[in-house]
Order: sequence, then structure tokens, then C-alpha cells
Amino acid sequence: MGLATPAVKTPQDTADERPRRKSRAPLLVLASYLLGAIYITARLWPNPAHLVQGGDLHDVDQMAWFMRYSEQAVIHFHLPALVTGAMNAPGSVNLMWNTSLLLPGVIMSPITFLFGSQVSLNILLVVAFAGSAASMYFVLRRWGARISSAALGGALYGFSPAMTGSGIGHYHLVLAIVPPLMIDAILRIVTGRGSAVRNGLWLGLLAAAQLFIGEEALIETVIAAAVLVLVDRLGAGSLTASGLAVASLALLTRGLHLDGLADLADGLGSRKPAEAALAIMKRSDIGPFGVATLVLTLGIQVAALAQAQALGRGVPAVLAATVAGRLALTWACRRGVPAARGSGLGALVAGSVPPAIPVALSAAALAAAYPFGIGVLAGVAAGVAVSLALTALAVRRLGGITGDVLGALVEVATAACLLATAIR
Repeated sequence: MGLATPAVKTPQDTADERPRRKSRAPLLVLASYLLGAIYITARLWPNPAHLVQGGDLHDVDQMAWFMRYSEQAVIHFHLPALVTGAMNAPGSVNLMWNTSLLLPGVIMSPITFLFGSQVSLNILLVVAFAGSAASMYFVLRRWGARISSAALGGALYGFSPAMTGSGIGHYHLVLAIVPPLMIDAILRIVTGRGSAVRNGLWLGLLAAAQLFIGEEALIETVIAAAVLVLVDRLGAGSLTASGLAVASLALLTRGLHLDGLADLADGLGSRKPAEAALAIMKRSDIGPFGVATLVLTLGIQVAALAQAQALGRGVPAVLAATVAGRLALTWACRRGVPAARGSGLGALVAGSVPPAIPVALSAAALAAAYPFGIGVLAGVAAGVAVSLALTALAVRRLGGITGDVLGALVEVATAACLLATAIR
């Protein structure tokens, strides 16, 4: 007989040990993503073999060719099919220098063989939207986010304006399933979670898969990961980390948004009529108004992010600013906002978004920001509000939106959001 008192289970202990039902919430979230993807592509499904999305028919035709090429490479055992003479004859084409979708094409080859390449592409669109959202949801849940927050985060990632805009024909950009998983694997290696060998092998497989989906997204993911690791390892101060974060965002967009901001500043700063202002904006050089606006805007972004980091809101602030910038694009492309010119990016996207879409996305963004505090919530609201004001100014002064206006909206909304998150 031992000295310890025999353990007696209380009724509460017994109840706690009973098997609990698994929550159906994740299944509902994934089903919602799938339904959302089907809804976005609904007009393609009455005749998926012959209907294509409008906006960039040349890219859709080329992607259909790539899908058929991958299917033929599988049938005739010509994999890995990295170079082909079936295009640009009598020369050849290096498919690794093109958006050849080799991995998706090989996976979808049975569908392509049975139903045609356009059916495969339409299925890929659904998989891309729903799969990208699900991937981000999985990563956010893995790092401790609540189901509701992770669900909204996944939706904002998978159905963001950048994703839906790329859906006109840039399938390699919409298939953004792998990048969140790569970032997750890298963070697990850096923070020592799990087996380093297993995480490393998984990261290698993901990188190889992304290479044969689209090299562009792979490079952007590597840059983002490098910044995260550098800041973590060097223990950089908040100002240095903020500068790197802002520089990374500019690099990932190739400076296009900053270029648009500078051009719009020159056009509006000239105080000339719409036609003359638009002509100034089309010039390749940057004037004094553009230079001053770039310096001030970037300075505000870096300083505000550093202050937000000091307040413990650094990462949420970056995420909120990125979302606010994309929401600005959605609001600017809603029906009722005209294009300033009859050609160009503005003419292509102006009036293409139903008004309910920006309203729904903004509501979802605000709901997702709420758990991070009033500062982040105010940041998203401020970014959207300032972008609406700038859009109204562009319509009044220029007659509508252009590609430069859209780029400027992203940068201004980003700065306004970061500034709001920096306020105590």
C-alpha cells in the first residue's frame, strides 16, 4: 500500500475525457471558398470548353496552348519538356523563360485530353482562387489565429483584387497556393519548430513546385522570406525593419505604384486642364512635384511603420496597409467611376467591379482587423477613406482613372493606413 492517496476522478474530469466532436467550422470555411471561386467563374460554366474570361484573350490563348503542349508531352513521354520547337518554328522556345504552367499542365493532362485545354484552364481558376485562400487559412491557423480571423485572412488573400485582376489570364499568378506554405516552412525552420530536416525537405519540394507553376511568384516569395529572416537574425531596430519592409513592397511591385504616384503628382501639380495633365503623366521623366511626393510618401510610410512597430503593431500594420492598398483599387474600379482615356489600363478596368464587391471586401477587412485593436481597424478605414478622396479628385481633374491613378491610390492608401496605425 502506497503513501499516495488513490486518485479519484471527478465528474468534470470524466466529462473532459469524453471524445469531443470535431468542429465543422474548417469544412464550412473551405466550402465557402469553393463556392466563392465557382461564383466568380460562374459565367464560364454554361459552356466551359468554349467560354473564356474577357480582358486578356491573347494570354488565355497562349495558356491554352501551353496546357495542350503539356498534355502532348505526357502522352508522348517528352517530359520535362522545357524547350519546344512547336512554337517559333524553325527556332525554339525556352519554356522556363515563359509562363508555361508546366506542373499544372501535367497534373491537368487527363482533363485536357478528355475535355480540352479550356476546360482545364477554367478548372484551374476555381482551384486557384479556392486553393490560395485555403492555403493562407491553413497557415494562419497553424500560427494561432482564430478560425474567424484565419477565414477572413484566407478570403482576403485568395479573393483579393490582385488575384481577381490576375484572373483575366495570368493563371500563374492566381495559382498562389504555394507561397504561404513556403513562408510557413521558412518560419518554422527559423523559429526551430519541428524537425529542421523535415521542414527543409518540405520547403525544397514547395520551391520546386512553385518553379514549375510560375517563377515570378517564387522570386517574390524568396525576397519576402529573406527580409523576414534578415530582420530576425540581425535584430534590426524598428526603423531599419520598417525601411526594409517598405523597400520590399516597392520591389515586389517593381516600383510601378510609386511611378504612378509620381506621374499623378506631376499631372495634378501642373494645374493644367485634363488633356494637358494627362500628357504630362505619360512622359517618362519625373518632375519636381513627383520627386517631392515620392520622398514625402516613402518617408511617412517608413516613419509610421517604425512607430507602429514600437507600439507592438508592426506585422498587423503591414498586413492592414497591404489590404488597404488593394481595397483602394477595388473601390476605384467600381461601376460609376469612368476612365480618363479611351485606352490603357484605366480603360480596361474602369467600371468592371460591381459596387457590392468593394463593400463586402471592406467589411471583411474591417472584421479581420478588429481582433488586432482599434489602431489597425482605424488604419484600414483611413486607407480606404483617403483613396476614395483621391479617386474623386482624379475624376474631377482628369475625367477618370488611369493606370497611374491606380498606382498612386495604392501608395496613398498604404501611407494613410500606416499613419493611422502609428497613433496611440
